[in-house]
Amino acid sequence: LVWVLPHQFLGRLLPTVKSAMRKDAISVSLIKGMAADENGRLLLISSLLSRELDVPQVAVLMGANVADQVARDQFCEATLGTSDANAAEVLLSLFDRPTFRVR
Repeated sequence: LVWVLPHQFLGRLLPTVKSAMRKDAISVSLIKGMAADENGRLLLISSLLSRELDVPQVAVLMGANVADQVARDQFCEATLGTSDANAAEVLLSLFDRPTFRVR
């Protein structure tokens, strides 16, 4: 599952996705920003996704890229954050390209 949307839409979307997703699905978030929990404490979006989807981890892919740079195939870089070596291998094979380098 690749999460690319404004975080404000997650509350409405997550129950639907959770009911339809496979238990072994790999999730990666490209969502910038943070969310607040029910007590007003700030949460990383990946932590919110992990909690709401009841999965052990959600990977994160972030970089100082602008969507039009990526769309125009200009050179961009991003960093993949995950402690799951298998997920890292799968995600690198999907995202790492000559003009979009992922490390």
